Parts: sequence; C-alpha cells; structure tokens
Amino acid sequence: MEIIPELQIFEIERSLSSTGPFVPIGTSGQTFGYNDATVNGGSTYFYRVRACCGSNCSDYTNIASLQACTYSSPTTGIQTSSISICQGESVTLTAQGGYTGTGAIMTWRSNQCNSGQIAGTGNSIIVSPNISTTYVVKPEGGNCATGFMPCSVVTITVKESPFSPSNPINTSQQCGNSTITWDGVPPGGVQWYWQNNSCGTLNTNSSSTYTAMTSGRFYLRALNTNNNCWSPECGSIDVILNDGQSNDECITAKFLPFNSDCSPVTYSSCGATKSDFISCVGDQDDDVFFSFIPNTSTATITVESLSGYDAVFEVLNGPCSDLMIPVSNGCVNNTGLNGVETLTLDGLSIGSLYYIRVWHFGSGYGMSGNFPICAHSDCSTPASPNNVSALKQSKLQHI
Repeated sequence: MEIIPELQIFEIERSLSSTGPFVPIGTSGQTFGYNDATVNGGSTYFYRVRACCGSNCSDYTNIASLQACTYSSPTTGIQTSSISICQGESVTLTAQGGYTGTGAIMTWRSNQCNSGQIAGTGNSIIVSPNISTTYVVKPEGGNCATGFMPCSVVTITVKESPFSPSNPINTSQQCGNSTITWDGVPPGGVQWYWQNNSCGTLNTNSSSTYTAMTSGRFYLRALNTNNNCWSPECGSIDVILNDGQSNDECITAKFLPFNSDCSPVTYSSCGATKSDFISCVGDQDDDVFFSFIPNTSTATITVESLSGYDAVFEVLNGPCSDLMIPVSNGCVNNTGLNGVETLTLDGLSIGSLYYIRVWHFGSGYGMSGNFPICAHSDCSTPASPNNVSALKQSKLQHI
C-alpha cells in the first residue's frame, strides 16, 4: 500500500463473499501489513481496505481474496490387504493417518519417496505388481508449503506363479461320459489340478485324465507346490454329451434342416429305448427319430458312425404314428463300425413330412452312441445364363 504522509491508519474489512457484508477486523499503520489470524483453513476470504485520518476516510480499495491454508500432515503408516501375493493377484494399499492440506493430493509412488514413478493417488489404491515392489505415500502439492515431509513405506513381496496349462483334449467320447486328458505334463515343482465348473483353486484331483459325466466346460489349473501360487488362468475344454432320450419317439423327433449340401449335426442314441417299429435290421433297442421336409423330389440322407458306433437307419413316410410305412429301399446298413451310411431317394413328395429312424446295429448304443446326420438335396442353385437374345423368324411364302 502507498504511504501517505498525513495518513494515520488503514482500516481492514473482511467478508466470506465478494458482495459482503464486510466486517472490520483491524487496522494497520502506514508501514505494516496485516496478519489475519482468525481464519479457518480451507475457507476463502475477501478483503477491502480504506485509508482514514481521524473521521475522514477514503473510498474502499478493490476487493482481494485468498483461500486460507490447511497444512498437510504426514501419514503414520500403510495398511495392506496382504503383504505377500502371487503374480497376477492384486493388493489394496491404504494410507493411515495424515492429512492433505489445501490443494494437496495423497500421492503413491513406487520405490522412492518424491521421485519414484507415481503408482496412484487417493487414500487407497489397488496394485498388481509382477515383481516385489516397495510403495511410498505422502501428501504432495497444494498451495501451502509445508517443508520436508517423510513418506510411509511398505514392500509387497510377489511370488512366482506357474504358466497356465494348455487346453485339455478329448481322448474318448463314450455314451453318457467323456474322457478328457492333459495336453502335456507339468514342469518340476508344479502340479495340474482339475477344477469343477469354474477356474477355481481345488487341489484334490491331479490325475492326468478326468471323466466328464455331464455336458459343460471343464478347467485345468497349475499350482506351484513350492510357494502355493496358482497360474493366472486355466486351460479349458467344452464337453457335449448328447442324450437320445429327448427324441426317443417320433412325436419328439429332431427336425433336420433340408439344405442343398450336407451340414451334419451330431446326435446320440445314448439312453434311448426300443420303439414299436421292427422293420429293417439290427437290435433296434436304442432307436431315435428325426424328421425333414424336402424341397426337391430327391433327397440324400447321410449318417456317420463315430467311435464304436454302427449306425443303421430307415426312412419312413409321415405323419408320425405307429402305422408309418418305410419308403421303398429305405432301410440302410451297408457298413460296419465307424462307417458312413448314405441313401439317396427319388420321387419324394415336395413339402411332405418324412421321418428317419437311427440306431446302433448291436445291442445297446455302442461305445459313444454318437453320430452326425444330415438330409440334403445335392441340388445347388445353378448360375444364371450369360446372355439371352431373341431372333426374328422370316415368313416363308410358297407359290
């Protein structure tokens, strides 16, 4: 402030708003400023001043504002959710004690206080280090300098996790179960364990094979037996066990799409029982039913026998009843175990419903009970002719 020889004092007024009301809080001589010691840290105050000589006072100055400082205080420690983790796991770090002053931020760094790489900000952070790492924390920055402040320090020990196993392989598809097997062997100090319906941490089954009795996804996970760390991920395999009981009778026949080429879908006669039909050949104690509607007068049916299965099939005229009659030459049994049976029929009624009955030639449903099946026309859409032209024919006159 400018010093005026005749001036006696400066009057200082303060407000919590730029528009007032302003309240006198003190005076100052010509050569001294004013220390406002009655503020609350973090609050913003507005000031104006006028010069007075006796009862004669000048106009007020412009309004100046300033936020009162709240000073940071150091943290007293770091709380951790775990002091030792495996690779791929996370840990929560929480600052204990301390206070962030005006404009300051609780700042986490790795390895060194003040100059280490920033690992996060805030009172708590979650970190996933791949190697053992030291973390430090303290309030940093802000508008009010506090001088030197120490950091709180903690070291997180990271134990080595094993590599995830390869996906298991299906080595034997049986009727009602599937045998799945390791694809490889675990390295020294590591054991592989089968998990149930998720990538969990069960350590009860370390056999190299597993028998799946239901459809679903099955998991295999590695455990480091030296430090008890699990692999970050699991190997997995999807097992589909077909059940022939759902289409055990013609009324519940599976409908097959009728395409221009064979697009097989795998089904099973596992669990099916004998129907009332006795035509054709074989034991027929596990027959299952399918249906299709041809869009051409010719149809080809293909049934492939998978491991340990010997498919026989028969084509019948619909609609579904115990009196359905097989089409001419509709019984097919030309191959044995693991063979492919094919039949091409001509003279079919377009748009009519036909049924296919499939079973294993011998007693029961063979080893797997599984067979891919398709019904198709073998008639793809031809290409359009290149050009068409019309020619005018001359009229011939006879005399």
